[in-house]
Amino acid sequence: MMHPSHAYRRLLSLVFLISLLLPAGHATGDFHYRFTPALEQAYHAITTLRLQEGQQLLEQVKQDDPDNLIIDYLENYIDFFTLFISEDYQDYRLRSQHLGARMERLNKGDNASAYHQFIQAEILLQWAIVRLKFEEYYTAYTEVRRAYRLLERNQRQFPSFRANLKSLGILHALVGTIPDRFKGLFSFFSGMHGTIRQGREEIEQVLAYAENEPFLFREETLVEYAFLLLHLKNEGEEAWQLLETRLDGVATNPLLIFVKASIAMHTGRNDEAIALLEQKPEDSAYLPFYYLDFILGVAKLRRLDADADQPLLRFVRRFHGRHYIKEAYQKLSWYALLQEQHAKWAAYQKDCLNKGFTTLDEDANAYQEAKSGETPELHLLKAQLLFDGGYYLRALAAVQAAPDQLIEWRLEKTYRSGRIYHALGNIEAARKDYLQTLELGEHSGKYFACNAALLLGQIAEQEGKWDQARRYYDRCLAMDPDSYKTGLHQKAKAGLNRLERR
Repeated sequence: MMHPSHAYRRLLSLVFLISLLLPAGHATGDFHYRFTPALEQAYHAITTLRLQEGQQLLEQVKQDDPDNLIIDYLENYIDFFTLFISEDYQDYRLRSQHLGARMERLNKGDNASAYHQFIQAEILLQWAIVRLKFEEYYTAYTEVRRAYRLLERNQRQFPSFRANLKSLGILHALVGTIPDRFKGLFSFFSGMHGTIRQGREEIEQVLAYAENEPFLFREETLVEYAFLLLHLKNEGEEAWQLLETRLDGVATNPLLIFVKASIAMHTGRNDEAIALLEQKPEDSAYLPFYYLDFILGVAKLRRLDADADQPLLRFVRRFHGRHYIKEAYQKLSWYALLQEQHAKWAAYQKDCLNKGFTTLDEDANAYQEAKSGETPELHLLKAQLLFDGGYYLRALAAVQAAPDQLIEWRLEKTYRSGRIYHALGNIEAARKDYLQTLELGEHSGKYFACNAALLLGQIAEQEGKWDQARRYYDRCLAMDPDSYKTGLHQKAKAGLNRLERR
Protein backbone atom coordinates (compact mmCIF):
# COMPACT_ATOMS: atom_id res chain seq x y z
CA MET A 1 0.00 0.00 0.00
CA MET A 2 1.57 3.26 -1.10
CA HIS A 3 1.82 6.11 1.37
CA PRO A 4 -1.29 8.30 1.19
CA SER A 5 -0.72 11.87 0.14
CA HIS A 6 -0.67 14.58 2.73
CA ALA A 7 -3.84 16.02 1.25
CA TYR A 8 -5.52 12.64 1.53
CA ARG A 9 -4.50 12.30 5.16
CA ARG A 10 -5.55 15.77 6.04
CA LEU A 11 -8.93 15.47 4.35
CA LEU A 12 -9.74 12.02 5.74
CA SER A 13 -8.63 13.14 9.22
CA LEU A 14 -10.62 16.36 9.12
CA VAL A 15 -13.76 14.60 7.78
CA PHE A 16 -14.05 12.33 10.83
CA LEU A 17 -12.79 14.81 13.44
CA ILE A 18 -16.47 15.40 14.25
CA SER A 19 -18.98 12.79 15.30
CA LEU A 20 -22.49 12.04 14.20
CA LEU A 21 -25.62 12.28 16.30
CA LEU A 22 -28.43 10.17 14.95
CA PRO A 23 -32.12 9.96 15.79
CA ALA A 24 -33.32 7.19 18.07
CA GLY A 25 -32.88 3.60 16.86
CA HIS A 26 -35.10 0.61 17.49
CA ALA A 27 -34.34 -1.85 20.25
CA THR A 28 -34.74 -5.57 19.71
CA GLY A 29 -33.16 -8.17 21.95
CA ASP A 30 -30.58 -7.37 24.60
CA PHE A 31 -28.20 -5.17 22.61
CA HIS A 32 -29.76 -2.16 20.93
CA TYR A 33 -29.12 1.30 19.49
CA ARG A 34 -31.02 4.15 21.09
CA PHE A 35 -30.04 7.76 21.61
CA THR A 36 -31.48 9.12 24.84
CA PRO A 37 -31.38 12.70 26.15
CA ALA A 38 -28.43 11.74 28.36
CA LEU A 39 -26.54 10.27 25.40
CA GLU A 40 -27.30 13.36 23.33
CA GLN A 41 -25.82 15.44 26.13
CA ALA A 42 -22.75 13.18 26.24
CA TYR A 43 -22.37 13.49 22.49
CA HIS A 44 -22.42 17.26 22.67
CA ALA A 45 -19.81 17.28 25.44
CA ILE A 46 -17.52 14.90 23.54
CA THR A 47 -17.72 16.76 20.24
CA THR A 48 -16.74 19.99 21.96
CA LEU A 49 -13.75 18.18 23.53
CA ARG A 50 -15.17 18.14 27.06
CA LEU A 51 -14.23 14.48 27.21
CA GLN A 52 -14.25 13.96 30.98
CA GLU A 53 -17.77 15.35 31.19
CA GLY A 54 -18.82 13.13 28.31
CA GLN A 55 -17.34 10.02 29.95
CA GLN A 56 -19.08 10.78 33.24
CA LEU A 57 -22.41 11.01 31.44
CA LEU A 58 -21.74 7.70 29.69
CA GLU A 59 -20.98 6.04 33.02
CA GLN A 60 -24.37 7.15 34.32
CA VAL A 61 -26.13 5.71 31.27
CA LYS A 62 -24.30 2.40 31.70
CA GLN A 63 -25.99 1.88 35.05
CA ASP A 64 -29.50 2.11 33.61
CA ASP A 65 -29.01 0.97 30.01
CA PRO A 66 -25.82 -1.12 29.82
CA ASP A 67 -26.72 -2.88 26.56
CA ASN A 68 -27.21 0.33 24.58
CA LEU A 69 -24.49 0.17 21.92
CA ILE A 70 -24.53 3.93 21.38
CA ILE A 71 -22.37 3.98 24.53
CA ASP A 72 -19.67 2.01 22.72
CA TYR A 73 -19.97 4.32 19.73
CA LEU A 74 -19.44 7.46 21.83
CA GLU A 75 -16.65 5.92 23.89
CA ASN A 76 -14.85 5.24 20.65
CA TYR A 77 -15.09 8.93 19.85
CA ILE A 78 -13.38 9.70 23.15
CA ASP A 79 -10.51 7.39 22.18
CA PHE A 80 -10.41 8.88 18.69
CA PHE A 81 -10.27 12.52 19.74
CA THR A 82 -7.74 11.79 22.48
CA LEU A 83 -5.35 9.96 20.15
CA PHE A 84 -5.85 12.13 17.10
CA ILE A 85 -5.13 15.32 19.02
CA SER A 86 -2.46 14.14 21.49
CA GLU A 87 -0.54 11.73 19.18
CA ASP A 88 0.63 9.89 22.29
CA TYR A 89 2.05 6.59 21.05
CA GLN A 90 1.96 4.77 24.40
CA ASP A 91 -1.66 5.79 24.89
CA TYR A 92 -2.35 4.62 21.35
CA ARG A 93 -1.01 1.14 22.13
CA LEU A 94 -3.24 0.95 25.22
CA ARG A 95 -6.42 2.34 23.69
CA SER A 96 -6.11 0.29 20.51
CA GLN A 97 -6.95 -2.75 22.64
CA HIS A 98 -10.49 -1.37 23.01
CA LEU A 99 -11.32 -1.91 19.36
CA GLY A 100 -11.66 -5.69 19.47
CA ALA A 101 -13.99 -5.68 22.48
CA ARG A 102 -16.15 -2.96 20.96
CA MET A 103 -16.51 -4.72 17.64
CA GLU A 104 -17.37 -7.95 19.45
CA ARG A 105 -20.19 -6.20 21.33
CA LEU A 106 -21.41 -4.47 18.19
CA ASN A 107 -21.59 -7.81 16.37
CA LYS A 108 -24.27 -8.79 18.89
CA GLY A 109 -26.39 -5.77 18.00
CA ASP A 110 -29.68 -5.70 16.15
CA ASN A 111 -28.78 -6.40 12.52
CA ALA A 112 -32.24 -5.24 11.47
CA SER A 113 -31.27 -1.70 12.48
CA ALA A 114 -29.70 0.73 10.03
CA TYR A 115 -27.31 1.66 12.82
CA HIS A 116 -25.81 -1.82 13.09
CA GLN A 117 -23.39 -1.74 10.15
CA PHE A 118 -23.17 2.04 10.04
CA ILE A 119 -21.69 2.38 13.54
CA GLN A 120 -19.22 -0.46 12.94
CA ALA A 121 -18.05 1.32 9.80
CA GLU A 122 -17.72 4.65 11.60
CA ILE A 123 -15.59 3.09 14.32
CA LEU A 124 -13.32 1.43 11.74
CA LEU A 125 -12.90 4.72 9.90
CA GLN A 126 -11.96 6.52 13.10
CA TRP A 127 -9.30 3.94 13.84
CA ALA A 128 -8.02 4.13 10.26
CA ILE A 129 -7.43 7.85 10.74
CA VAL A 130 -5.54 7.20 13.96
CA ARG A 131 -3.42 4.53 12.22
CA LEU A 132 -2.37 7.14 9.66
CA LYS A 133 -1.11 9.34 12.49
CA PHE A 134 1.20 6.53 13.56
CA GLU A 135 2.19 5.48 10.01
CA GLU A 136 0.40 2.12 10.13
CA TYR A 137 -0.72 2.46 6.54
CA TYR A 138 -1.64 -1.10 5.70
CA THR A 139 -3.84 -1.50 8.78
CA ALA A 140 -5.52 1.81 7.96
CA TYR A 141 -6.15 0.63 4.40
CA THR A 142 -7.74 -2.64 5.53
CA GLU A 143 -9.98 -0.82 8.02
CA VAL A 144 -11.12 1.68 5.40
CA ARG A 145 -11.87 -1.21 3.02
CA ARG A 146 -13.90 -3.02 5.68
CA ALA A 147 -15.78 0.17 6.51
CA TYR A 148 -16.53 0.79 2.84
CA ARG A 149 -18.03 -2.66 2.43
CA LEU A 150 -20.19 -2.24 5.52
CA LEU A 151 -21.46 1.12 4.29
CA GLU A 152 -22.19 -0.16 0.79
CA ARG A 153 -24.11 -3.11 2.20
CA ASN A 154 -25.97 -0.84 4.60
CA GLN A 155 -26.89 1.48 1.75
CA ARG A 156 -28.43 -1.39 -0.21
CA GLN A 157 -30.40 -2.59 2.81
CA PHE A 158 -31.48 0.86 4.05
CA PRO A 159 -31.48 3.21 1.04
CA SER A 160 -33.45 5.91 2.88
CA PHE A 161 -30.98 6.05 5.79
CA ARG A 162 -29.39 9.40 4.90
CA ALA A 163 -26.66 9.30 7.53
CA ASN A 164 -25.00 6.43 5.66
CA LEU A 165 -24.25 8.73 2.72
CA LYS A 166 -22.36 11.12 4.98
CA SER A 167 -19.46 8.69 5.28
CA LEU A 168 -19.96 6.80 2.03
CA GLY A 169 -19.96 10.06 0.08
CA ILE A 170 -16.52 11.04 1.31
CA LEU A 171 -15.11 7.59 0.53
CA HIS A 172 -16.54 7.75 -2.99
CA ALA A 173 -15.00 11.21 -3.43
CA LEU A 174 -11.60 10.06 -2.17
CA VAL A 175 -11.56 7.11 -4.57
CA GLY A 176 -12.39 9.63 -7.27
CA THR A 177 -9.05 11.41 -6.70
CA ILE A 178 -7.14 8.36 -7.95
CA PRO A 179 -6.02 8.91 -11.57
CA ASP A 180 -8.02 6.89 -14.10
CA ARG A 181 -4.96 4.94 -15.19
CA PHE A 182 -4.64 3.45 -11.68
CA LYS A 183 -8.28 3.37 -10.63
CA GLY A 184 -9.12 0.03 -12.24
CA LEU A 185 -6.28 -1.75 -10.47
CA PHE A 186 -7.11 -0.08 -7.16
CA SER A 187 -10.79 -0.99 -7.45
CA PHE A 188 -9.91 -4.58 -8.37
CA PHE A 189 -7.88 -5.08 -5.20
CA SER A 190 -9.90 -2.92 -2.82
CA GLY A 191 -13.43 -3.35 -4.13
CA MET A 192 -13.87 0.42 -3.74
CA HIS A 193 -15.39 2.57 -6.48
CA GLY A 194 -16.51 6.16 -6.78
CA THR A 195 -15.99 9.61 -8.23
CA ILE A 196 -15.61 13.09 -6.76
CA ARG A 197 -18.89 14.09 -8.36
CA GLN A 198 -20.70 11.09 -6.90
CA GLY A 199 -19.38 11.78 -3.42
CA ARG A 200 -20.25 15.45 -3.64
CA GLU A 201 -23.81 14.72 -4.72
CA GLU A 202 -24.27 12.19 -1.91
CA ILE A 203 -23.12 14.64 0.73
CA GLU A 204 -25.34 17.31 -0.79
CA GLN A 205 -28.27 14.92 -0.33
CA VAL A 206 -27.47 14.67 3.36
CA LEU A 207 -27.13 18.44 3.62
CA ALA A 208 -30.47 19.03 1.94
CA TYR A 209 -32.11 16.48 4.22
CA ALA A 210 -30.50 17.99 7.32
CA GLU A 211 -31.78 21.45 6.39
CA ASN A 212 -35.36 20.21 6.62
CA GLU A 213 -35.08 17.83 9.57
CA PRO A 214 -34.11 18.44 13.23
CA PHE A 215 -30.91 16.41 12.94
CA LEU A 216 -28.06 17.47 15.18
CA PHE A 217 -25.39 16.40 12.71
CA ARG A 218 -26.14 19.29 10.34
CA GLU A 219 -22.97 21.21 11.29
CA GLU A 220 -20.79 18.10 10.88
CA THR A 221 -22.12 17.60 7.36
CA LEU A 222 -21.42 21.25 6.58
CA VAL A 223 -17.82 20.88 7.76
CA GLU A 224 -17.34 17.71 5.75
CA TYR A 225 -18.70 19.37 2.63
CA ALA A 226 -16.51 22.43 3.15
CA PHE A 227 -13.36 20.33 3.24
CA LEU A 228 -14.42 18.40 0.17
CA LEU A 229 -14.80 21.72 -1.66
CA LEU A 230 -11.42 22.94 -0.44
CA HIS A 231 -9.22 19.88 -0.83
CA LEU A 232 -10.82 17.91 -3.65
CA LYS A 233 -12.49 20.60 -5.75
CA ASN A 234 -10.08 23.51 -5.09
CA GLU A 235 -13.09 25.70 -4.32
CA GLY A 236 -11.81 27.47 -1.23
CA GLU A 237 -14.03 30.52 -1.58
CA GLU A 238 -17.16 28.35 -1.72
CA ALA A 239 -15.94 26.42 1.33
CA TRP A 240 -15.45 29.62 3.33
CA GLN A 241 -18.83 31.05 2.37
CA LEU A 242 -20.52 27.80 3.34
CA LEU A 243 -19.09 27.97 6.86
CA GLU A 244 -19.47 31.73 7.20
CA THR A 245 -23.17 31.72 6.37
CA ARG A 246 -24.37 28.38 7.75
CA LEU A 247 -22.13 27.28 10.64
CA ASP A 248 -23.06 28.37 14.17
CA GLY A 249 -21.57 27.83 17.63
CA VAL A 250 -17.93 28.18 16.55
CA ALA A 251 -16.63 30.26 19.48
CA THR A 252 -17.25 27.58 22.14
CA ASN A 253 -16.11 24.58 20.11
CA PRO A 254 -12.33 24.08 19.63
CA LEU A 255 -12.93 21.66 16.78
CA LEU A 256 -15.02 24.16 14.84
CA ILE A 257 -12.45 26.88 15.55
CA PHE A 258 -9.81 24.57 14.09
CA VAL A 259 -11.90 23.87 11.00
CA LYS A 260 -12.89 27.45 10.27
CA ALA A 261 -9.45 28.90 11.02
CA SER A 262 -7.82 26.30 8.75
CA ILE A 263 -10.09 27.23 5.85
CA ALA A 264 -9.55 30.93 6.57
CA MET A 265 -5.78 30.44 6.30
CA HIS A 266 -6.20 28.50 3.05
CA THR A 267 -8.24 31.31 1.51
CA GLY A 268 -6.17 34.40 2.37
CA ARG A 269 -8.18 35.36 5.45
CA ASN A 270 -5.32 35.45 7.90
CA ASP A 271 -6.78 38.19 10.11
CA GLU A 272 -10.02 36.21 10.47
CA ALA A 273 -8.04 33.09 11.42
CA ILE A 274 -6.14 34.97 14.14
CA ALA A 275 -9.35 36.39 15.56
CA LEU A 276 -10.92 32.93 15.69
CA LEU A 277 -7.87 31.29 17.29
CA GLU A 278 -7.43 33.99 19.92
CA GLN A 279 -10.95 33.33 21.23
CA LYS A 280 -10.47 29.58 21.69
CA PRO A 281 -11.69 28.23 25.06
CA GLU A 282 -8.94 27.85 27.66
CA ASP A 283 -11.05 26.09 30.30
CA SER A 284 -9.43 23.01 31.87
CA ALA A 285 -12.63 21.07 31.13
CA TYR A 286 -11.54 20.83 27.49
CA LEU A 287 -9.05 18.33 26.09
CA PRO A 288 -5.85 20.30 25.42
CA PHE A 289 -5.63 21.06 21.69
CA TYR A 290 -2.11 22.39 21.36
CA TYR A 291 -2.18 22.39 17.57
CA LEU A 292 -4.34 25.52 17.79
CA ASP A 293 -1.35 27.31 19.33
CA PHE A 294 0.80 26.16 16.42
CA ILE A 295 -1.51 27.50 13.72
CA LEU A 296 -2.05 30.72 15.68
CA GLY A 297 1.73 31.22 15.75
CA VAL A 298 1.97 30.54 12.01
CA ALA A 299 -0.86 32.97 11.28
CA LYS A 300 0.70 35.71 13.42
CA LEU A 301 4.10 35.13 11.81
CA ARG A 302 2.50 35.58 8.37
CA ARG A 303 1.37 39.02 9.53
CA LEU A 304 4.87 39.68 10.93
CA ASP A 305 3.45 40.20 14.43
CA ALA A 306 5.97 41.00 17.15
CA ASP A 307 4.55 38.31 19.46
CA ALA A 308 4.30 35.50 16.88
CA ASP A 309 6.81 33.39 18.79
CA GLN A 310 4.68 33.07 21.92
CA PRO A 311 2.05 30.59 20.67
CA LEU A 312 4.76 28.63 18.83
CA LEU A 313 6.75 28.33 22.04
CA ARG A 314 3.64 27.16 23.89
CA PHE A 315 3.19 24.48 21.24
CA VAL A 316 6.72 23.04 21.34
CA ARG A 317 6.83 23.13 25.14
CA ARG A 318 3.49 21.38 25.72
CA PHE A 319 2.87 19.14 22.71
CA HIS A 320 4.50 15.70 22.81
CA GLY A 321 3.13 14.24 19.58
CA ARG A 322 4.79 13.49 16.27
CA HIS A 323 3.77 16.09 13.70
CA TYR A 324 4.57 19.75 13.05
CA ILE A 325 7.40 19.80 15.61
CA LYS A 326 10.11 20.43 13.03
CA GLU A 327 7.99 23.00 11.24
CA ALA A 328 7.33 24.81 14.52
CA TYR A 329 11.08 25.11 15.16
CA GLN A 330 11.57 26.28 11.58
CA LYS A 331 8.98 29.00 12.12
CA LEU A 332 10.64 29.98 15.43
CA SER A 333 13.97 30.26 13.62
CA TRP A 334 12.35 32.50 11.01
CA TYR A 335 10.90 34.68 13.76
CA ALA A 336 14.36 34.98 15.35
CA LEU A 337 15.85 35.94 11.98
CA LEU A 338 13.23 38.64 11.46
CA GLN A 339 14.13 39.99 14.92
CA GLU A 340 17.86 39.80 14.06
CA GLN A 341 18.40 37.30 16.89
CA HIS A 342 20.97 35.17 15.10
CA ALA A 343 21.99 33.02 18.08
CA LYS A 344 18.35 32.02 18.61
CA TRP A 345 18.00 31.32 14.89
CA ALA A 346 20.89 28.86 15.06
CA ALA A 347 19.51 27.21 18.23
CA TYR A 348 16.06 26.73 16.69
CA GLN A 349 17.61 25.32 13.52
CA LYS A 350 19.43 22.75 15.67
CA ASP A 351 16.15 21.85 17.39
CA CYS A 352 14.57 21.43 13.96
CA LEU A 353 17.22 18.87 13.07
CA ASN A 354 17.00 16.89 16.31
CA LYS A 355 13.33 16.94 17.30
CA GLY A 356 10.16 15.64 15.70
CA PHE A 357 9.55 13.45 12.64
CA THR A 358 9.67 13.95 8.87
CA THR A 359 6.47 12.13 7.92
CA LEU A 360 4.66 15.23 6.70
CA ASP A 361 5.87 17.34 3.80
CA GLU A 362 5.99 20.42 6.02
CA ASP A 363 8.25 18.76 8.58
CA ALA A 364 10.44 17.21 5.87
CA ASN A 365 10.86 20.61 4.21
CA ALA A 366 11.79 22.22 7.54
CA TYR A 367 14.36 19.47 8.14
CA GLN A 368 15.90 19.88 4.68
CA GLU A 369 16.21 23.62 5.16
CA ALA A 370 17.92 23.19 8.52
CA LYS A 371 20.18 20.49 7.11
CA SER A 372 21.29 22.76 4.26
CA GLY A 373 22.62 25.34 6.71
CA GLU A 374 21.44 28.14 4.42
CA THR A 375 20.18 31.36 5.96
CA PRO A 376 17.00 32.67 4.28
CA GLU A 377 17.30 36.06 2.62
CA LEU A 378 15.34 38.47 4.81
CA HIS A 379 13.27 40.23 2.13
CA LEU A 380 12.36 36.96 0.45
CA LEU A 381 11.38 35.46 3.79
CA LYS A 382 9.09 38.41 4.48
CA ALA A 383 7.62 38.09 0.99
CA GLN A 384 6.93 34.39 1.52
CA LEU A 385 5.22 34.93 4.87
CA LEU A 386 3.14 37.89 3.72
CA PHE A 387 2.07 36.03 0.58
CA ASP A 388 0.99 33.00 2.60
CA GLY A 389 -1.08 35.32 4.78
CA GLY A 390 -2.82 36.90 1.79
CA TYR A 391 -1.10 40.30 2.21
CA TYR A 392 -0.21 40.46 -1.48
CA LEU A 393 0.71 44.13 -1.90
CA ARG A 394 3.00 44.04 1.14
CA ALA A 395 4.51 40.82 -0.23
CA LEU A 396 5.11 42.42 -3.64
CA ALA A 397 6.94 45.34 -2.03
CA ALA A 398 9.13 42.91 -0.08
CA VAL A 399 10.01 40.77 -3.11
CA GLN A 400 10.83 43.81 -5.23
CA ALA A 401 13.27 44.97 -2.53
CA ALA A 402 15.04 41.59 -2.45
CA PRO A 403 18.58 41.32 -3.87
CA ASP A 404 19.33 38.96 -6.76
CA GLN A 405 23.13 38.80 -6.85
CA LEU A 406 23.14 35.07 -6.07
CA ILE A 407 21.51 32.56 -8.42
CA GLU A 408 19.52 31.01 -5.58
CA TRP A 409 18.15 34.44 -4.61
CA ARG A 410 17.27 35.19 -8.24
CA LEU A 411 15.45 31.85 -8.54
CA GLU A 412 13.39 32.39 -5.40
CA LYS A 413 12.71 36.05 -6.20
CA THR A 414 11.37 35.14 -9.64
CA TYR A 415 9.22 32.33 -8.23
CA ARG A 416 7.72 34.43 -5.44
CA SER A 417 7.07 37.30 -7.83
CA GLY A 418 5.11 34.89 -10.03
CA ARG A 419 3.05 33.63 -7.12
CA ILE A 420 2.15 37.16 -6.04
CA TYR A 421 1.18 38.28 -9.55
CA HIS A 422 -0.88 35.11 -9.92
CA ALA A 423 -2.75 35.85 -6.70
CA LEU A 424 -3.34 39.44 -7.85
CA GLY A 425 -4.85 38.19 -11.11
CA ASN A 426 -2.02 39.31 -13.43
CA ILE A 427 -1.76 36.00 -15.28
CA GLU A 428 0.65 37.17 -17.99
CA ALA A 429 3.16 38.51 -15.47
CA ALA A 430 2.80 35.32 -13.43
CA ARG A 431 3.31 33.13 -16.53
CA LYS A 432 6.48 35.03 -17.44
CA ASP A 433 7.92 34.57 -13.95
CA TYR A 434 6.96 30.88 -13.82
CA LEU A 435 8.66 30.21 -17.17
CA GLN A 436 11.82 31.95 -15.93
CA THR A 437 11.62 29.92 -12.72
CA LEU A 438 11.57 26.74 -14.80
CA GLU A 439 14.57 27.92 -16.81
CA LEU A 440 16.56 28.86 -13.71
CA GLY A 441 15.62 26.03 -11.38
CA GLU A 442 14.48 22.88 -13.16
CA HIS A 443 17.65 21.06 -12.05
CA SER A 444 18.27 22.91 -8.79
CA GLY A 445 16.59 20.44 -6.43
CA LYS A 446 14.44 23.24 -4.97
CA TYR A 447 10.66 22.93 -5.16
CA PHE A 448 10.24 26.30 -6.91
CA ALA A 449 10.47 24.97 -10.48
CA CYS A 450 8.36 21.92 -9.69
CA ASN A 451 5.54 24.10 -8.38
CA ALA A 452 5.98 26.58 -11.25
CA ALA A 453 5.40 23.72 -13.71
CA LEU A 454 2.31 22.65 -11.78
CA LEU A 455 0.93 26.20 -11.76
CA LEU A 456 1.65 26.64 -15.48
CA GLY A 457 -0.27 23.43 -16.05
CA GLN A 458 -3.22 24.75 -14.06
CA ILE A 459 -3.20 28.02 -15.99
CA ALA A 460 -3.13 26.17 -19.31
CA GLU A 461 -5.93 23.88 -18.16
CA GLN A 462 -8.08 26.87 -17.20
CA GLU A 463 -7.42 28.35 -20.64
CA GLY A 464 -8.50 25.14 -22.37
CA LYS A 465 -4.99 24.37 -23.67
CA TRP A 466 -5.12 20.67 -22.82
CA ASP A 467 -1.91 19.49 -24.54
CA GLN A 468 0.11 22.32 -23.02
CA ALA A 469 -1.34 21.55 -19.59
CA ARG A 470 -0.34 17.88 -19.92
CA ARG A 471 3.22 18.85 -20.81
CA TYR A 472 3.57 21.05 -17.74
CA TYR A 473 2.05 18.43 -15.44
CA ASP A 474 4.47 15.86 -16.86
CA ARG A 475 7.38 18.25 -16.27
CA CYS A 476 6.25 18.64 -12.67
CA LEU A 477 6.22 14.88 -12.23
CA ALA A 478 9.66 14.54 -13.85
CA MET A 479 11.27 16.71 -11.16
CA ASP A 480 12.48 15.39 -7.82
CA PRO A 481 12.49 18.37 -5.43
CA ASP A 482 13.96 18.01 -1.98
CA SER A 483 10.71 19.18 -0.34
CA TYR A 484 6.96 19.14 -0.99
CA LYS A 485 7.40 16.43 -3.60
CA THR A 486 4.47 14.29 -2.42
CA GLY A 487 1.93 17.11 -2.44
CA LEU A 488 3.11 18.66 -5.73
CA HIS A 489 3.14 15.33 -7.55
CA GLN A 490 -0.29 14.44 -6.18
CA LYS A 491 -1.71 17.68 -7.60
CA ALA A 492 -0.04 17.09 -10.97
CA LYS A 493 -1.49 13.57 -11.11
CA ALA A 494 -4.89 14.98 -10.25
CA GLY A 495 -4.50 17.43 -13.12
CA LEU A 496 -3.64 14.66 -15.57
CA ASN A 497 -6.59 12.70 -14.27
CA ARG A 498 -8.91 15.60 -15.08
CA LEU A 499 -7.42 15.94 -18.55
CA GLU A 500 -7.92 12.24 -19.31
CA ARG A 501 -11.65 12.92 -19.25
CA ARG A 502 -11.46 15.71 -21.83
